[in-house]
Amino acid sequence: MAKLIIYRDKQGDYILERVNQFDHSTRHCFATVEGLKDRLEYYKSIGLLDTHDLIFDEDCKVHIQHLQN
Repeated sequence: MAKLIIYRDKQGDYILERVNQFDHSTRHCFATVEGLKDRLEYYKSIGLLDTHDLIFDEDCKVHIQHLQN
C-alpha cells in the first residue's frame, strides 16, 4: 500500500514523503508547519489520505491530529 511519511529533519524542516505502491517516493520540504498543514489538507480534500497509510514521528503528531477527525 502507498504511504505518507511525515517527520522533521535535522535542520528542523518538516518533510512529507509520499511513497507509491511501486516504492517510488517524492519528498516535499516545508519550513513552517502551516505549509505542511496546507499540503495535508489538500491531500485530504482529494481523498489521498484514505488511500495511503499515514506514518509520522512524535514531533509531528500534534500538527496532524486534526486530519484524523
